[in-house]
Amino acid sequence: MTEETMTTQSDLQARSAATAQWWRAVLGQYPTGVVLVSSLDEDGERLGMVVGSFAAVSKDPPLVSIMPARDSSTYPRIQAQGRFAVSVLGSRHEELCRAFSRKTPDRWDTAHWEDTPGGLPRLADAVSWFECRVRNTHEAGDHSIVLAEVTEFGAGVPGAGLPLIYFRGGYGSFTVSSLDYDVAGLSRQLAQVDAIRAEVRAFAERWNAECVVYGRAADLVLVLHAANLRSHLAPAARPVGATFSFAAPLAAAFAAWGDEDTVHTWTENARHLVGGLDRGVIDELLQSTRARGFGVWLNSSALEAFQRISTEGPAGPDDIDRFWCGVADEVRAAAAGWEQELTAASSVQIPIVGADGRAEVIVSVSHLGELIAAQQTSGDEGALQAFAADLVRLSGRGTP
Repeated sequence: MTEETMTTQSDLQARSAATAQWWRAVLGQYPTGVVLVSSLDEDGERLGMVVGSFAAVSKDPPLVSIMPARDSSTYPRIQAQGRFAVSVLGSRHEELCRAFSRKTPDRWDTAHWEDTPGGLPRLADAVSWFECRVRNTHEAGDHSIVLAEVTEFGAGVPGAGLPLIYFRGGYGSFTVSSLDYDVAGLSRQLAQVDAIRAEVRAFAERWNAECVVYGRAADLVLVLHAANLRSHLAPAARPVGATFSFAAPLAAAFAAWGDEDTVHTWTENARHLVGGLDRGVIDELLQSTRARGFGVWLNSSALEAFQRISTEGPAGPDDIDRFWCGVADEVRAAAAGWEQELTAASSVQIPIVGADGRAEVIVSVSHLGELIAAQQTSGDEGALQAFAADLVRLSGRGTP
Protein backbone atom coordinates (compact mmCIF):
# COMPACT_ATOMS: atom_id res chain seq x y z
CA MET A 1 0.00 0.00 0.00
CA THR A 2 1.48 3.31 -1.07
CA GLU A 3 1.89 6.29 1.24
CA GLU A 4 -0.61 8.22 -0.90
CA THR A 5 -3.22 5.46 -0.49
CA MET A 6 -2.68 5.36 3.25
CA THR A 7 -3.10 9.15 3.44
CA THR A 8 -6.34 8.98 1.43
CA GLN A 9 -7.80 6.29 3.70
CA SER A 10 -6.78 8.30 6.77
CA ASP A 11 -8.52 11.39 5.38
CA LEU A 12 -11.66 9.38 4.62
CA GLN A 13 -11.74 7.96 8.13
CA ALA A 14 -11.26 11.42 9.62
CA ARG A 15 -14.06 12.84 7.47
CA SER A 16 -16.29 9.89 8.36
CA ALA A 17 -15.67 10.45 12.07
CA ALA A 18 -16.37 14.16 11.70
CA THR A 19 -19.56 13.43 9.76
CA ALA A 20 -20.76 11.01 12.44
CA GLN A 21 -20.06 13.59 15.14
CA TRP A 22 -21.93 16.27 13.20
CA TRP A 23 -24.81 13.80 12.61
CA ARG A 24 -25.14 13.24 16.36
CA ALA A 25 -24.92 16.99 17.06
CA VAL A 26 -27.65 17.84 14.55
CA LEU A 27 -29.94 15.03 15.71
CA GLY A 28 -29.30 16.17 19.28
CA GLN A 29 -31.35 19.28 18.57
CA TYR A 30 -34.43 17.06 18.39
CA PRO A 31 -35.65 15.91 21.84
CA THR A 32 -36.76 12.30 22.21
CA GLY A 33 -38.58 10.40 24.89
CA VAL A 34 -36.86 7.57 26.74
CA VAL A 35 -38.39 4.14 27.41
CA LEU A 36 -37.31 0.90 29.00
CA VAL A 37 -38.01 -2.20 26.92
CA SER A 38 -38.27 -5.33 29.07
CA SER A 39 -39.06 -9.01 28.66
CA LEU A 40 -38.22 -12.50 29.97
CA ASP A 41 -35.97 -15.07 28.35
CA GLU A 42 -36.74 -18.79 28.09
CA ASP A 43 -35.42 -19.33 31.63
CA GLY A 44 -37.51 -16.54 33.14
CA GLU A 45 -34.54 -14.17 33.46
CA ARG A 46 -35.47 -10.51 33.13
CA LEU A 47 -34.19 -8.64 30.10
CA GLY A 48 -34.11 -4.86 29.84
CA MET A 49 -32.72 -2.15 27.58
CA VAL A 50 -33.13 1.61 27.17
CA VAL A 51 -34.50 2.85 23.84
CA GLY A 52 -34.81 6.45 22.67
CA SER A 53 -36.67 5.65 19.45
CA PHE A 54 -40.10 4.53 20.63
CA ALA A 55 -43.01 5.78 18.51
CA ALA A 56 -46.74 5.30 18.06
CA VAL A 57 -47.50 3.98 14.56
CA SER A 58 -51.22 3.23 14.40
CA LYS A 59 -54.36 3.63 16.50
CA ASP A 60 -56.47 0.99 14.76
CA PRO A 61 -55.01 -1.50 15.30
CA PRO A 62 -52.73 -0.14 18.03
CA LEU A 63 -49.15 -0.46 16.77
CA VAL A 64 -45.86 0.94 18.05
CA SER A 65 -42.26 0.75 16.94
CA ILE A 66 -38.85 0.66 18.54
CA MET A 67 -35.49 0.90 16.78
CA PRO A 68 -32.74 -0.96 18.66
CA ALA A 69 -29.16 -0.89 17.44
CA ARG A 70 -28.19 -3.93 15.42
CA ASP A 71 -25.15 -4.48 17.65
CA SER A 72 -27.36 -4.70 20.75
CA SER A 73 -26.66 -7.82 22.79
CA THR A 74 -30.00 -7.61 24.61
CA TYR A 75 -32.56 -7.12 21.86
CA PRO A 76 -31.87 -10.43 20.02
CA ARG A 77 -32.79 -12.24 23.25
CA ILE A 78 -35.99 -10.16 23.52
CA GLN A 79 -36.79 -10.74 19.84
CA ALA A 80 -36.44 -14.48 20.32
CA GLN A 81 -39.35 -14.36 22.79
CA GLY A 82 -41.51 -12.28 20.44
CA ARG A 83 -42.95 -10.15 23.27
CA PHE A 84 -41.83 -7.14 25.28
CA ALA A 85 -43.14 -4.42 27.58
CA VAL A 86 -42.44 -0.71 27.20
CA SER A 87 -42.22 1.51 30.30
CA VAL A 88 -42.17 5.24 29.54
CA LEU A 89 -39.60 6.72 31.92
CA GLY A 90 -40.31 9.77 34.05
CA SER A 91 -38.03 12.66 34.95
CA ARG A 92 -37.07 10.97 38.21
CA HIS A 93 -35.84 7.83 36.41
CA GLU A 94 -32.58 9.28 35.09
CA GLU A 95 -30.37 7.18 37.35
CA LEU A 96 -32.39 4.05 36.51
CA CYS A 97 -31.96 4.87 32.84
CA ARG A 98 -28.20 5.23 33.24
CA ALA A 99 -28.01 1.98 35.23
CA PHE A 100 -29.67 0.02 32.40
CA SER A 101 -27.59 1.80 29.77
CA ARG A 102 -24.41 0.78 31.61
CA LYS A 103 -25.85 -2.67 32.48
CA THR A 104 -24.88 -2.31 36.12
CA PRO A 105 -25.36 -5.59 38.03
CA ASP A 106 -27.92 -4.17 40.47
CA ARG A 107 -29.99 -2.30 37.89
CA TRP A 108 -33.14 -4.34 38.59
CA ASP A 109 -32.87 -3.54 42.30
CA THR A 110 -33.11 0.23 41.84
CA ALA A 111 -36.87 0.33 41.18
CA HIS A 112 -40.17 -1.41 41.95
CA TRP A 113 -41.54 -3.71 39.24
CA GLU A 114 -44.96 -5.11 38.44
CA ASP A 115 -46.18 -7.62 35.86
CA THR A 116 -48.19 -6.76 32.80
CA PRO A 117 -51.35 -8.83 32.24
CA GLY A 118 -49.19 -11.13 30.10
CA GLY A 119 -46.62 -11.59 32.84
CA LEU A 120 -43.84 -9.31 31.56
CA PRO A 121 -41.94 -7.00 33.94
CA ARG A 122 -42.79 -3.32 33.77
CA LEU A 123 -41.77 -0.32 35.85
CA ALA A 124 -44.39 0.20 38.57
CA ASP A 125 -44.15 4.01 38.54
CA ALA A 126 -43.76 4.49 34.78
CA VAL A 127 -45.46 7.46 33.15
CA SER A 128 -47.30 4.91 30.99
CA TRP A 129 -46.75 1.33 29.82
CA PHE A 130 -47.47 -0.95 26.87
CA GLU A 131 -47.42 -4.72 26.42
CA CYS A 132 -46.40 -5.63 22.88
CA ARG A 133 -46.07 -8.55 20.50
CA VAL A 134 -43.49 -8.33 17.71
CA ARG A 135 -45.10 -8.27 14.29
CA ASN A 136 -42.31 -7.38 11.82
CA THR A 137 -38.62 -6.48 11.94
CA HIS A 138 -36.81 -4.57 9.17
CA GLU A 139 -33.08 -3.99 8.96
CA ALA A 140 -32.19 -0.34 8.34
CA GLY A 141 -28.53 0.59 8.38
CA ASP A 142 -27.05 0.14 11.84
CA HIS A 143 -30.48 -0.19 13.49
CA SER A 144 -33.54 -2.44 13.24
CA ILE A 145 -37.09 -1.16 12.86
CA VAL A 146 -39.34 -3.32 15.02
CA LEU A 147 -43.09 -3.05 14.45
CA ALA A 148 -45.13 -4.40 17.36
CA GLU A 149 -48.80 -4.90 18.14
CA VAL A 150 -49.99 -3.47 21.47
CA THR A 151 -51.97 -6.06 23.41
CA GLU A 152 -52.38 -4.13 26.70
CA PHE A 153 -51.56 -0.62 27.89
CA GLY A 154 -52.10 1.67 30.83
CA ALA A 155 -51.53 5.14 32.28
CA GLY A 156 -48.97 5.87 34.96
CA VAL A 157 -49.56 6.04 38.66
CA PRO A 158 -50.46 9.33 40.38
CA GLY A 159 -47.34 11.40 40.83
CA ALA A 160 -45.48 9.71 37.97
CA GLY A 161 -44.58 13.20 36.81
CA LEU A 162 -43.41 14.40 33.43
CA PRO A 163 -41.55 12.11 31.00
CA LEU A 164 -37.78 11.88 30.79
CA ILE A 165 -36.33 13.62 27.73
CA TYR A 166 -33.02 13.08 25.94
CA PHE A 167 -31.79 16.33 24.42
CA ARG A 168 -28.37 17.61 23.29
CA GLY A 169 -26.58 14.64 24.75
CA GLY A 170 -28.15 14.83 28.19
CA TYR A 171 -31.28 13.91 30.12
CA GLY A 172 -33.90 16.28 31.45
CA SER A 173 -37.60 17.00 31.36
CA PHE A 174 -39.89 19.84 30.35
CA THR A 175 -42.47 22.11 31.89
CA VAL A 176 -45.71 23.26 30.32
CA SER A 177 -45.73 26.81 29.06
CA SER A 178 -46.48 29.13 31.95
CA LEU A 179 -46.24 32.77 32.80
CA ASP A 180 -43.27 34.09 34.73
CA TYR A 181 -43.93 34.73 38.40
CA ASP A 182 -45.41 38.22 38.49
CA VAL A 183 -44.68 39.89 41.83
CA ALA A 184 -46.29 43.15 40.75
CA GLY A 185 -49.39 41.26 39.60
CA LEU A 186 -49.69 39.48 42.94
CA SER A 187 -49.36 42.82 44.72
CA ARG A 188 -52.26 44.17 42.65
CA GLN A 189 -54.34 41.12 43.53
CA LEU A 190 -53.69 41.56 47.24
CA ALA A 191 -54.59 45.23 46.98
CA GLN A 192 -57.89 44.26 45.35
CA VAL A 193 -58.62 41.77 48.12
CA ASP A 194 -57.96 44.42 50.74
CA ALA A 195 -60.37 46.79 48.97
CA ILE A 196 -63.26 44.30 48.74
CA ARG A 197 -62.66 42.25 51.91
CA ALA A 198 -65.36 43.90 54.04
CA GLU A 199 -67.96 43.75 51.25
CA VAL A 200 -67.26 40.06 50.60
CA ARG A 201 -67.59 39.18 54.28
CA ALA A 202 -70.80 41.22 54.66
CA PHE A 203 -72.39 39.55 51.62
CA ALA A 204 -71.43 36.07 52.85
CA GLU A 205 -72.87 36.70 56.29
CA ARG A 206 -76.07 38.38 55.04
CA TRP A 207 -77.01 35.55 52.65
CA ASN A 208 -75.30 32.66 54.44
CA ALA A 209 -73.30 32.15 51.24
CA GLU A 210 -69.72 31.02 50.85
CA CYS A 211 -67.30 33.49 49.27
CA VAL A 212 -63.74 32.71 48.21
CA VAL A 213 -61.43 35.14 46.44
CA TYR A 214 -58.90 33.55 44.11
CA GLY A 215 -55.79 35.01 42.52
CA ARG A 216 -53.29 33.46 40.16
CA ALA A 217 -49.50 33.25 40.03
CA ALA A 218 -47.96 31.47 37.04
CA ASP A 219 -49.71 28.07 36.77
CA LEU A 220 -51.17 28.08 40.28
CA VAL A 221 -54.43 29.45 41.64
CA LEU A 222 -54.21 30.89 45.15
CA VAL A 223 -56.85 31.34 47.85
CA LEU A 224 -56.45 35.00 48.83
CA HIS A 225 -59.51 35.43 51.06
CA ALA A 226 -62.40 33.28 52.30
CA ALA A 227 -65.61 34.03 54.17
CA ASN A 228 -68.16 31.61 55.64
CA LEU A 229 -66.55 28.45 54.26
CA ARG A 230 -69.12 25.67 53.92
CA SER A 231 -68.19 23.68 50.81
CA HIS A 232 -66.92 20.10 50.92
CA LEU A 233 -65.00 20.68 47.69
CA ALA A 234 -61.30 20.66 48.48
CA PRO A 235 -60.17 23.79 46.57
CA ALA A 236 -62.92 25.98 48.07
CA ALA A 237 -62.57 24.57 51.57
CA ARG A 238 -58.83 25.13 51.86
CA PRO A 239 -57.59 28.00 54.03
CA VAL A 240 -56.17 31.28 52.80
CA GLY A 241 -52.76 30.74 51.22
CA ALA A 242 -53.58 27.33 49.76
CA THR A 243 -52.97 26.67 46.08
CA PHE A 244 -54.19 24.32 43.36
CA SER A 245 -53.24 23.86 39.73
CA PHE A 246 -54.44 26.33 37.12
CA ALA A 247 -55.92 23.63 34.91
CA ALA A 248 -59.08 23.18 32.85
CA PRO A 249 -61.92 23.09 33.68
CA LEU A 250 -61.20 24.87 37.00
CA ALA A 251 -60.99 28.69 37.22
CA ALA A 252 -62.26 29.17 33.67
CA ALA A 253 -62.71 32.92 34.23
CA PHE A 254 -58.93 33.38 34.41
CA ALA A 255 -58.53 31.66 31.05
CA ALA A 256 -61.60 33.17 29.37
CA TRP A 257 -60.09 36.66 29.41
CA GLY A 258 -56.45 35.60 29.27
CA ASP A 259 -53.99 35.71 26.39
CA GLU A 260 -52.86 32.77 24.27
CA ASP A 261 -50.15 31.73 26.76
CA THR A 262 -52.66 31.75 29.62
CA VAL A 263 -55.09 29.50 27.76
CA HIS A 264 -52.25 27.18 26.70
CA THR A 265 -51.04 26.82 30.28
CA TRP A 266 -54.59 26.16 31.48
CA THR A 267 -55.26 23.45 28.89
CA GLU A 268 -51.85 21.74 29.01
CA ASN A 269 -51.95 21.53 32.81
CA ALA A 270 -55.24 19.67 32.43
CA ARG A 271 -53.69 17.28 29.92
CA HIS A 272 -50.90 16.40 32.35
CA LEU A 273 -53.11 16.15 35.43
CA VAL A 274 -56.10 14.34 33.95
CA GLY A 275 -54.35 12.46 31.17
CA GLY A 276 -56.39 13.79 28.27
CA LEU A 277 -58.16 16.84 26.91
CA ASP A 278 -61.38 17.48 24.98
CA ARG A 279 -60.66 20.71 23.12
CA GLY A 280 -64.25 21.03 21.91
CA VAL A 281 -65.52 21.08 25.49
CA ILE A 282 -62.80 23.53 26.53
CA ASP A 283 -63.63 25.91 23.68
CA GLU A 284 -67.33 25.75 24.56
CA LEU A 285 -66.58 26.45 28.21
CA LEU A 286 -64.46 29.49 27.36
CA GLN A 287 -67.01 30.84 24.88
CA SER A 288 -69.96 30.48 27.25
CA THR A 289 -68.01 32.09 30.10
CA ARG A 290 -67.07 35.05 27.92
CA ALA A 291 -70.63 35.43 26.60
CA ARG A 292 -72.10 35.31 30.11
CA GLY A 293 -69.47 37.53 31.70
CA PHE A 294 -68.85 35.18 34.61
CA GLY A 295 -68.43 31.49 35.36
CA VAL A 296 -71.06 29.06 36.63
CA TRP A 297 -71.00 25.48 37.91
CA LEU A 298 -74.41 23.93 38.47
CA ASN A 299 -73.19 20.95 40.46
CA SER A 300 -70.00 19.57 41.91
CA SER A 301 -69.75 16.18 40.20
CA ALA A 302 -67.38 17.30 37.42
CA LEU A 303 -65.13 19.11 39.88
CA GLU A 304 -65.06 16.11 42.19
CA ALA A 305 -64.16 13.87 39.25
CA PHE A 306 -61.32 16.23 38.32
CA GLN A 307 -59.92 16.12 41.84
CA ARG A 308 -60.13 12.32 41.93
CA ILE A 309 -58.44 11.74 38.58
CA SER A 310 -55.74 14.36 39.13
CA THR A 311 -54.77 12.91 42.52
CA GLU A 312 -55.44 9.18 42.01
CA GLY A 313 -54.99 8.84 38.25
CA PRO A 314 -57.60 7.52 35.79
CA ALA A 315 -59.34 4.35 36.93
CA GLY A 316 -59.38 2.89 33.41
CA PRO A 317 -59.26 3.70 29.70
CA ASP A 318 -62.81 5.12 29.72
CA ASP A 319 -62.37 7.28 32.82
CA ILE A 320 -60.97 10.29 30.96
CA ASP A 321 -63.74 10.20 28.34
CA ARG A 322 -66.41 9.96 31.05
CA PHE A 323 -64.89 12.95 32.82
CA TRP A 324 -64.95 15.19 29.75
CA CYS A 325 -68.47 14.02 28.87
CA GLY A 326 -69.51 15.07 32.36
CA VAL A 327 -67.87 18.47 31.91
CA ALA A 328 -69.61 18.85 28.54
CA ASP A 329 -73.00 18.10 30.07
CA GLU A 330 -72.32 20.63 32.83
CA VAL A 331 -71.19 23.34 30.40
CA ARG A 332 -74.22 22.92 28.14
CA ALA A 333 -76.67 22.81 31.02
CA ALA A 334 -75.20 25.99 32.47
CA ALA A 335 -75.37 27.71 29.09
CA ALA A 336 -78.97 26.61 28.54
CA GLY A 337 -80.57 27.94 31.71
CA TRP A 338 -78.41 28.59 34.71
CA GLU A 339 -80.79 31.27 36.07
CA GLN A 340 -83.55 28.73 36.56
CA GLU A 341 -81.16 26.32 38.31
CA LEU A 342 -79.15 28.81 40.36
CA THR A 343 -80.30 27.28 43.64
CA ALA A 344 -78.40 24.12 42.66
CA ALA A 345 -75.26 25.96 41.54
CA SER A 346 -72.13 24.90 43.32
CA SER A 347 -70.58 28.28 42.51
CA VAL A 348 -70.76 31.48 40.50
CA GLN A 349 -67.38 33.03 39.69
CA ILE A 350 -67.29 36.82 39.30
CA PRO A 351 -64.14 38.06 37.53
CA ILE A 352 -62.63 41.45 38.28
CA VAL A 353 -60.39 42.56 35.41
CA GLY A 354 -57.45 44.90 35.30
CA ALA A 355 -56.56 47.62 32.82
CA ASP A 356 -55.32 45.01 30.34
CA GLY A 357 -58.72 43.29 30.24
CA ARG A 358 -57.54 40.14 32.02
CA ALA A 359 -59.14 38.76 35.16
CA GLU A 360 -56.92 39.66 38.11
CA VAL A 361 -59.03 38.01 40.81
CA ILE A 362 -62.14 35.84 40.87
CA VAL A 363 -64.77 36.07 43.59
CA SER A 364 -66.45 32.66 43.84
CA VAL A 365 -69.89 32.62 45.48
CA SER A 366 -71.67 29.37 46.37
CA HIS A 367 -74.53 28.11 48.57
CA LEU A 368 -76.92 30.67 47.12
CA GLY A 369 -80.17 29.07 48.31
CA GLU A 370 -81.12 31.75 50.85
CA LEU A 371 -80.35 34.54 48.41
CA ILE A 372 -82.49 32.99 45.67
CA ALA A 373 -85.35 32.29 48.09
CA ALA A 374 -85.32 35.93 49.23
CA GLN A 375 -85.24 37.19 45.64
CA GLN A 376 -88.20 34.99 44.71
CA THR A 377 -90.19 36.34 47.66
CA SER A 378 -89.37 40.00 47.05
CA GLY A 379 -89.30 39.86 43.29
CA ASP A 380 -85.89 41.55 43.37
CA GLU A 381 -83.45 39.53 41.28
CA GLY A 382 -80.53 41.97 41.44
CA ALA A 383 -78.74 41.12 44.69
CA LEU A 384 -75.93 39.13 43.03
CA GLN A 385 -75.58 41.70 40.26
CA ALA A 386 -75.45 44.52 42.84
CA PHE A 387 -72.76 42.59 44.72
CA ALA A 388 -70.68 42.30 41.54
CA ALA A 389 -71.11 46.03 40.88
CA ASP A 390 -69.99 46.84 44.42
CA LEU A 391 -66.90 44.67 44.00
CA VAL A 392 -65.95 46.50 40.83
CA ARG A 393 -66.55 49.91 42.43
CA LEU A 394 -64.52 49.13 45.53
CA SER A 395 -61.63 47.55 43.63
CA GLY A 396 -61.42 50.39 41.13
CA ARG A 397 -61.28 47.83 38.36
CA GLY A 398 -63.86 46.59 35.85
CA THR A 399 -65.82 43.61 34.59
CA PRO A 400 -65.29 41.92 31.21
